[in-house]
Amino acid sequence: MKTVLLACVVAAQNLFAEHSYYRNRAFRKNLRTSIRITEGDIQRSLRKLKKVPAAYWMDTKAVVRKLPNELQQAKGDLVVIVVYNLPNRDCAAASSAGEICCSYGPDGICNYGETPSCDDGLAEYENDYIDVMRDILADYPEVPVALVIEPDSLPNLVTNQAHPVCGASETQAAYMTGIKYAVETLATLDNVAIYLDAAHEGWLGWDGNADGFMNLVSQMDIWPLLRGFTINVANYFSEGIPCPDAVTCPLGPGATSTEPCCVDACGLLAQYNRANNEHQYAKVLREFAEAAMPGFEPHFVIDTSRNGNPEARSDCSAWCNARGALLGTVPTSDTLDPDLVDAYFYIKIPGESDGCTELLPSEEDEFQAAGLCPRFDENCASEHSIGSQAGEPFAPEAGDWFHYQITMLAEGFSL
Repeated sequence: MKTVLLACVVAAQNLFAEHSYYRNRAFRKNLRTSIRITEGDIQRSLRKLKKVPAAYWMDTKAVVRKLPNELQQAKGDLVVIVVYNLPNRDCAAASSAGEICCSYGPDGICNYGETPSCDDGLAEYENDYIDVMRDILADYPEVPVALVIEPDSLPNLVTNQAHPVCGASETQAAYMTGIKYAVETLATLDNVAIYLDAAHEGWLGWDGNADGFMNLVSQMDIWPLLRGFTINVANYFSEGIPCPDAVTCPLGPGATSTEPCCVDACGLLAQYNRANNEHQYAKVLREFAEAAMPGFEPHFVIDTSRNGNPEARSDCSAWCNARGALLGTVPTSDTLDPDLVDAYFYIKIPGESDGCTELLPSEEDEFQAAGLCPRFDENCASEHSIGSQAGEPFAPEAGDWFHYQITMLAEGFSL
């Protein structure tokens, strides 16, 4: 692997507080398609949503090559970019598997377990993806950029070691080496702040998981280059209310509290998980970050794109196109705990599917089937997922526009 010379240290300032936010053109274009076929209150809500910024996902090499078009339009506004294309991406699910493999089979599909090192996949990731991104961003030093690094990747290495893909030595090498290279390479730019993804409260909120995650980050020796972490990306957990230092939410079955900060929609406190909301989760993560990396006080960005109805799921492990979800707090740096949380932001683009139903919708009518989905994940057939009940449409592949979902999310939305 290449050696990268570091040219900067962790961003000392909160870019979200210093700049207005760029509005993703692809998001607005998709909204226009839905606006044309809606009416009344929903149409009015979608028109308002066109004014709201959302992140720009670089989930393929081809999308990276389009980045100059976005940066030219930004005109000094903060652009939030999700870096998401590791080899063997999304190792524990099928819905958003990536385009880069550690080893390719004859059909061009990932051939897992064929190589222990992932050297070829990492070379592709570094040369054709990260280096290209760095060079493009370097051409626009006047544009501030917040980078979200590889959602769900390191968390999978903490909790999914038994999974045949996540636990494979090639995937371990791909994630650890790839993320280190991405952070070190992109940190050479003066106009960026880097946030590494740290999943959500229902995944890493338990002390053992949070500790394991921060120990992984410590091993990679990248923390001096990080502004902090993103949490709740593409999920539905409420940001909630941070507890004052004098308040501790009781743990264990049957424990109750009247403190507003101890509201626990997912019953995590009863499971001895102190992170009952995303603010509390950020506190837990900072605690373990400081223990593993003395001197590191990370800041957080909470994805609020779909957490406006914390009661939407009776099973908070359901993650695919959750029925009843609503848009959450619009992007802002005016947070309830500014010393800890830099911003609330729409990192997941509202209206983009989490994954497909077993049958894909046709292009003309999402209520009509158009054949089997090649990336079907059984979690997307959950009773909590759109498409699993009679009268609901089929869901498209991850990242594709889902008209039915955006009309659900935008119900009652206002600025």
